[in-house]
Amino acid sequence: MVLDFWATWCPSCQESLPHLDKMSRDQGPAARGLRVVAIDCGETKQTAMDFLAKNKLSLQVVQDEDGSLQNSYRIHSLPVTIVVGRDGSIRNVFSASSNPAEINFAIENALASAF
Repeated sequence: MVLDFWATWCPSCQESLPHLDKMSRDQGPAARGLRVVAIDCGETKQTAMDFLAKNKLSLQVVQDEDGSLQNSYRIHSLPVTIVVGRDGSIRNVFSASSNPAEINFAIENALASAF
């Protein structure tokens, strides 16, 4: 699973979301169990949905209007992308400076691991 903490006002988030959207729609990783969840931080559902529609993104979004998920994962800046292994453990954490190839590599490793 990939958890991506983001917000519509965040320029780095705006840059990374299309890559995550593409991954979420890729049938190969999806068939192997990949799920991508975009966690919109501190905004209303309507704000997030308007942004996704405007940018033609189809990510599954969870709202974190009150910041409780963000606090649970100790997220202090955006974006943060977390790769969770099949066993439920956090495998990798990426910040705004990470590139898509690093994230892809981490996801492939997580998908290749056994339960």
